[in-house]
Amino acid sequence: MWKHSIFTAALIAGVALSSCKDNARQCDSPLDFADTVKMSWTVLDDQDILPVVDGIFAKDSVVWISGKLDGKFVHRYSQADGHMIDSHVSIGQGPDEMIYPCCLSLFGDTTALFDMRAREIKMYDRDFECVNRIPTADWSRAVWEAWALSPTRGLLKLPAQTDDGKGYSMWQYVDLGGNNDIIASYDTIPQCVAHEPRALSVLSSLTVTSPDRRHYAVGTTSGGVFQTFDISGDDIVPIISDFLFFVEFDEAGNGIAETCQVGFSGLASDNERLFGSYSGSLSLEDATKIGVWNWDGTPERLIQTDAIILKLAFDADTQTLWGVLFDKGEFRLAKLPLE
Repeated sequence: MWKHSIFTAALIAGVALSSCKDNARQCDSPLDFADTVKMSWTVLDDQDILPVVDGIFAKDSVVWISGKLDGKFVHRYSQADGHMIDSHVSIGQGPDEMIYPCCLSLFGDTTALFDMRAREIKMYDRDFECVNRIPTADWSRAVWEAWALSPTRGLLKLPAQTDDGKGYSMWQYVDLGGNNDIIASYDTIPQCVAHEPRALSVLSSLTVTSPDRRHYAVGTTSGGVFQTFDISGDDIVPIISDFLFFVEFDEAGNGIAETCQVGFSGLASDNERLFGSYSGSLSLEDATKIGVWNWDGTPERLIQTDAIILKLAFDADTQTLWGVLFDKGEFRLAKLPLE
């Protein structure tokens, strides 16, 4: 019972203005894959890793996993054997600590996190000493997600509201270099959810940026709203807005309906492709599939795997997918080479 409850929480736990119109296109179907293959994960180690994972990255022979374990939040695992190398960033209120961290991001030798409780982005050097603190309250007192893309650029996901009082979410592309400028804003409700903009406000959503920081994608766990954006210039340009499955709310309008299908459980990318693990049924335990799309949303390939996927990362150097799996009642780190 404990394992199942934690598994459920882990899957769901896991954002002068320039304006842009909703030019995003919609595919015939984001699930119309040209090719389907079956592949098996390789579990690296028999140790039970932390169950509630916030984020995962894979690079430089290391897998970085964020989530609270033994009072620390950032944990590094060897890609060779899956053993934990070390843990960093204590939970607390000290200068190098965080209260409620999320939104793990890596660039160069810098590790960045957003503290939702303290409402600030912290950047750490390679020794995990905090070298920069950026208050997000300078842009808004309510920020759902804050992603540092580089020392000077960031993405914020904030709550928004339609004229008739329906909540949804908007994005801001901001300067982190000290000027606190809003470079661009995107608050358009895409056509695919115009009938129910609250689909964009569900907190069980996932965000991933391409390694070159030219694109980012958003996917929701409930239903699977699927959006990609171009941020290669000084604007947020929508590329595709679609959904895997409709997001359904209960009749009273108080929350997600029990009949709503489960969408994304993990998102990962390289500069050309987007990888998304998803369920497609009412059961979390069917999150065994990985869709592969290019950044304009064209479906390329469906990978049917042999385990439940909680989080997903991609190492472009080794062309390997990394996953946190729920496997035989335990939480495991595993790899799936694509070449």
